[in-house]
Amino acid sequence: MLYRIKQLHWALTHQLTPTEREWIDRALNDAQRPFFYALHPADQAHAFRVAQSVRLNAAYGKLPPWEKKLTAQLALLHDIGRAKSRFLIIKKILHVMFSTLPGLKALAPFKGHEARGAEMMRKAGIADVAELLANPTHPLSKIVTWADNFN
Repeated sequence: MLYRIKQLHWALTHQLTPTEREWIDRALNDAQRPFFYALHPADQAHAFRVAQSVRLNAAYGKLPPWEKKLTAQLALLHDIGRAKSRFLIIKKILHVMFSTLPGLKALAPFKGHEARGAEMMRKAGIADVAELLANPTHPLSKIVTWADNFN
């Protein structure tokens, strides 16, 4: 539960710095950037932390440069299917904090957000990220899921 309190603190306080935004703008291409910036600022900060955390995964270190870039892009865009959600950030936080309790089901705006994100990417012609969002068993997707679990 202490970890969840830390997540709450991050969600309520972390704002991206200009240096972090520069890194994000270099990592994403012109077609991808609008999707990232459509996220709530707390979700942007979360995605940035996930993108930074993927570098701690041993499998990431063995990837060729193009796959490292694609993994960073996936990390930054992994929650874009939630971008249109009208849920206030506190509802998102409560969902994350309590969704691990037995008997609770995922809130509708969050259930299937990966598929919604993949469809958004497909429609925008961003096939590589769409494929990874739609395939959680792909090795690059697994790296991002691993990092997401820490953030």
